[in-house]
Amino acid sequence: MYMRTIIIIIFAFMSAACSNMSEKSPNKIKARITYYNAHEDKWGARVAMYPKMRACEGVTVAAHPTFQFGTKVIIPNFKGILGNGVFEVQDRGTAVTRKKASHGNEFVFDVFLNGRTRKLNLFEKTFPEYMDVIVLKKG
Repeated sequence: MYMRTIIIIIFAFMSAACSNMSEKSPNKIKARITYYNAHEDKWGARVAMYPKMRACEGVTVAAHPTFQFGTKVIIPNFKGILGNGVFEVQDRGTAVTRKKASHGNEFVFDVFLNGRTRKLNLFEKTFPEYMDVIVLKKG
């Protein structure tokens, strides 16, 4: 009887530990990466998350509503180039909401860049259109 109680407690503890691990585990997806800036966007640098807040290079990314505001995403290709490669979903847009840039097939992450068209073109030519994105579950 005593041994059965210990086994049940151990099993319950292991189940709880496994469920906590799965809640915080990252989710790796392949996504289309696009770029935008304040000069070419009708909303300027304002973001949807907090309208009085401004977008920031190396931090702000626009994403599909599947990804809540405040969700952290890692784009490994940008590590050391745009901050540490960790971005926060702070914005929306029709291109990402409708997945237009990927023809409806994949999620689209629209990365905010300071600067004008020349910088956007440089990123578009330097990096692949589709990249791995690691989504860190919020919470």
